[in-house]
Amino acid sequence: MNSEQITAFLQEHWNWVTLIIGAVLLIGSIMNWNWLCDPTG
Repeated sequence: MNSEQITAFLQEHWNWVTLIIGAVLLIGSIMNWNWLCDPTG
């Protein structure tokens, strides 16, 4: 996939992409993942 195809996909399915990112962040905060919850890295 080149950048034009990726951009077209994201423009077409932005709501699903946003939902998936939100779910990953929610699960990560519940599970206390270090890469998400540790501000010092």
